[in-house]
Amino acid sequence: MKGERGPQGGYVLTRPASKITVAEVVTQIEGSISPAPCIKEDGVDCERKDRCTTLDMWMRIWKAVMDIMESTTIQDLLDDANSKGIIRIQDIEPEYII
Repeated sequence: MKGERGPQGGYVLTRPASKITVAEVVTQIEGSISPAPCIKEDGVDCERKDRCTTLDMWMRIWKAVMDIMESTTIQDLLDDANSKGIIRIQDIEPEYII
């Protein structure tokens, strides 16, 4: 993705929508989407992790969300919107702006 600032700014996809996952977009724009501050992409960063009663739950939630976002492409979202009549893909130029 390539970002552009300003009133007409946004993000331009630099690859086909079918090759870009939602996870890539969200993490590029938002950074980590961890449901708890101690959960990092490379593991858990918490001195109390051995005694934390909710850590396993937060890890399962984070993994489920990431699995869904990693298996969903921007094209999937466009196709879904098209099937619901929200947008018509044939009306969209090849360059997508988010």
